[in-house]
Amino acid sequence: DLGYEQIYDIRDFTGTREDGFDLYDVEAGIAFSEIKPGQRADVSKIAGERTTVYFAKYMAALGWDVTWLENQKFWLMEDTAKAFRDEYYRYRASVAYAVIEAIASTYNVTWKGTEGDPCVSRDVETINYACEAVLDRCDDLGMGVTANTPLVLLAPVLLKGRIQSALAYNQVHDSTQRHFLAFNVIPVYTMLLSTENVYYICLPGRKAKGGYRQDLTLAGFDDKLADLSGVVGKGQYAFAIGDIRQFARCAIS
Repeated sequence: DLGYEQIYDIRDFTGTREDGFDLYDVEAGIAFSEIKPGQRADVSKIAGERTTVYFAKYMAALGWDVTWLENQKFWLMEDTAKAFRDEYYRYRASVAYAVIEAIASTYNVTWKGTEGDPCVSRDVETINYACEAVLDRCDDLGMGVTANTPLVLLAPVLLKGRIQSALAYNQVHDSTQRHFLAFNVIPVYTMLLSTENVYYICLPGRKAKGGYRQDLTLAGFDDKLADLSGVVGKGQYAFAIGDIRQFARCAIS
């Protein structure tokens, strides 16, 4: 799941000695905070003219029973190694999405339209309203937005059919209004959002930043007492949103 890379401006810091990256003119921002051993990662608020977002280190270990090696169960080792790698990148994606989900309710958008209107028509109105609101809020912030600036619609996969219907909708409503999607919207779907009854309109890049300091790096180990042989994996990265005006959280009912 790399959909979040369409939302964040992600910089590659691998091969550098940087311990983080700076955000300037932060307005009601949030970031994923660094964790200490044994603690759960958390999302924290940030603010100020300049804020440094520090890279967090994430580690895990994978151990194989030595008998797998002795019996040449290489296919089992390969399967578990792939699952280990997949879980690392899945967790990195969940971190990126958690920052977006932690956005305050300041710019929540209610379900638009009139009761009794077709559901898809109300969804179209909601998407159009949210897109207009995001572009209008960011118009004078030096973010280089125009009426044609592409926006990302981030949604849980449970809403994929509903969102696809809204994006394709083009119908005359009440014989007077034609309802259709009026903005350049790119859909991104994920299974990693914790809430499945909302979706997000996102102005990508700008002050939504990410950084990869260290990609998944593996080092072997042997534990004679446990009769294990395996690898330790670690990586460093960070995600932050410097201005939540780039986002809108949309209701579906």
